[in-house]
Amino acid sequence: MAAGQEIRLVLSNVRNPSAAGIYRVEARVRGTEPNPLFRKVGNWLITIDDPERLTF
Repeated sequence: MAAGQEIRLVLSNVRNPSAAGIYRVEARVRGTEPNPLFRKVGNWLITIDDPERLTF
């Protein structure tokens, strides 16, 4: 993958964790070479709030 090339991530069959908190998600892709290696494409922190504790 060339630097700066746009990619699209499609997540399917994903469930939220049962506990609220901050979770780190790391994405890796596998190349198409004869001996493919995983390459890191991104790292995100995602916050899952507990809807029972939210007040407006």
